[in-house]
Amino acid sequence: DRNPEAMGSPSVVSVGTDDTTYEVVTTAQNATGVRQAVVEALGERLKVELPSTFAGVGQTADLAMGQYIIPIKSQEQEIAGFVPPGLSSHLQGAAIVLREISPPMRPSVIASRIERARLAPQPGETTPAYREFDVVSPDGTDAPTALAVVLVSDEDFPHDVDQARWTEQIARPFWRLVNEGINEPPQLQRVSNFDAQVAGETQREALLAMILGVVLIMVYIWMRFGNLKYGTATVISVLHDVLFVLAAVGIAHYVANTFLGDLLLIEPFRLNLTMTAAILTVMGYSMNDTVVVFDRIRENRGKFGHVSRNVVNDSINQTLSRTLLTGGTTIITILVMYVFGGPGIHGFTFALLIGIVIATYSSIAIAAPILLFGTPPGEERQPSRGRDSESKKAPAGELQRA
Repeated sequence: DRNPEAMGSPSVVSVGTDDTTYEVVTTAQNATGVRQAVVEALGERLKVELPSTFAGVGQTADLAMGQYIIPIKSQEQEIAGFVPPGLSSHLQGAAIVLREISPPMRPSVIASRIERARLAPQPGETTPAYREFDVVSPDGTDAPTALAVVLVSDEDFPHDVDQARWTEQIARPFWRLVNEGINEPPQLQRVSNFDAQVAGETQREALLAMILGVVLIMVYIWMRFGNLKYGTATVISVLHDVLFVLAAVGIAHYVANTFLGDLLLIEPFRLNLTMTAAILTVMGYSMNDTVVVFDRIRENRGKFGHVSRNVVNDSINQTLSRTLLTGGTTIITILVMYVFGGPGIHGFTFALLIGIVIATYSSIAIAAPILLFGTPPGEERQPSRGRDSESKKAPAGELQRA
């Protein structure tokens, strides 16, 4: 709310089961602005890693040399008042002394922050080369401590061979990483920024999946019923359902955060891979529902010779109870998932709920009537006349029994 332009139209999804970790997804491309907006909006309620200070923080490596950056020359060398464990593994390396750490930190946390700082270089800088390093405390445990020593070394840059290269390759870069890692500003657990090229590739794959699904559905219906008209009617019905779901997702952005949107649990849903899976599911359901009606039309057509209005009407009436029962039970199940399923599947169930309602309608009111296109007007009522004539020729007793 404080910086809506930086956040765009975000969606928030709970991660895990403890209700303390959440993932914020937004269309905004400025990762720094999004991070700042989240931190400012949540303030102290946000559990983030707070920066720590230590003696000499912010100084240049040249000023820290000798006092906070000490070359390791012996495995029995005393540093900061104790012999750090593991010193023999970093001979001719550097020991970075961290005194008066406030608030105290665990050695494992210090190590993870240093590595994270290495993997997140500042703009215009390259990722520093990896160096073997350890973080130890005087008691050798992982308890929070106000005194720690960072041991770092690289056998290619020993101190006793070339002190200048040791300073340039070991001392200065690692002193900078220690400062950035321990004294960094509040950070979120993870910030991922997807390039437009990745989003474009995902969009193309989703579109390709939908096109292939439509084509394969058309071919399957064509082969099953032996008439391209059935395949065309099915595809038109499926496309109608897909477009309706896409329109519902777009309208959700305008309804969200209103009284009606809160009442219906509508969020500003966005098209992603989960939503694509829901749309493909709707396509399969719509095709299956339409095939049931078409099967009955084919059976009735076999009796009367061709498709007519009466054939289509009778077939719809004969399958109506099955269609409504199947659609109704499915809608009830998805409605429960939509209300109680949680934010992880909220968009998925929203698309399914809208799609199955529309698919149930389209299989009855759109797909079946399309089969009448191209039927000569004079033949539309011929089956009805045929049945009437058969009724007239039948004996009275048989007619009564019928």
